[in-house]
Amino acid sequence: MTYYDPNEFQAREFVSGLRRLAYFLERNRALPSPLNVDMIVFPRGETDEARCAEVTRIGAALRSEVHHDHHGSGHCRTSKSFGGVSYTAVAISTRARARHEALMSYDGSIHPTDADAW
Repeated sequence: MTYYDPNEFQAREFVSGLRRLAYFLERNRALPSPLNVDMIVFPRGETDEARCAEVTRIGAALRSEVHHDHHGSGHCRTSKSFGGVSYTAVAISTRARARHEALMSYDGSIHPTDADAW
């Protein structure tokens, strides 16, 4: 998972790394390469509205549709594919984050190998 940070230096370093990887794979065609790569960013923001606004801004830059799931997860997302490489921005709602944290609070509580668990 990659978290969005508008730090310009980090952005330049990331893009530079992508170019170096592409150049390396181009020069070493005997090596296997993936069929696809999915890059996902999670915009930061204090509110659902702020995070969705950032996804909307990213969607405009990508010229891709923004999908709002108001009834289910509450997520807001946009995506664009560049051949086998896709770039997706997802804003996860506060409600969905709370549900996930509640679910994960049980992590480690039950061990299938414990005799008492069954």
